[in-house]
Amino acid sequence: MRLEEIPDPKPAKDEVILNIRSAGLNHLDIRMRKSRPGLGVTMPHIPGSDASGVVHRVDANVSMRM
Repeated sequence: MRLEEIPDPKPAKDEVILNIRSAGLNHLDIRMRKSRPGLGVTMPHIPGSDASGVVHRVDANVSMRM
């Protein structure tokens, strides 16, 4: 694994971009690193499946109703 800066993503149709404030790694991330067959993940891959953050960008098709 390595830490690096990447360009800010742009939301695709019906997507929301979050500024992640905290994230956790778990057993799924370990399996991806070991390239387990059937996971459908291509490398390089940004790990982390448990995250929380603040909405940063929203595609025009997304409704932010609560």
